[in-house]
Amino acid sequence: MPLVAAGCGGDSVSAYCDEVQARQKHLSEVVAGGKKDALITALPDFRALAAKAPEDIGDSWTTLIDAVAALQKAVASGDQAQITSAATAFADIQQQVRDVCHTPLTL
Repeated sequence: MPLVAAGCGGDSVSAYCDEVQARQKHLSEVVAGGKKDALITALPDFRALAAKAPEDIGDSWTTLIDAVAALQKAVASGDQAQITSAATAFADIQQQVRDVCHTPLTL
């Protein structure tokens, strides 16, 4: 059973987890493709998931989205620190999804 976030009803968590499942296949394909711009390609999915996320993990989604947006700029300029930051934020959000929904973000 998914954890219910503080200040959120079970329906909110359920809607979030449903969104995770709906986007899981696409995100898996994007990430598994191994392209350098995989996180950038996934940005619209991340934004949609963030919109459904329970309040207590919203900051983590914001961190990821901001990091990936910065990644777009970093790729163009070759800024390795920003590239690493986005990868770390993605790893963190994957763990949060597993903790809340008991399912991986990608297959």
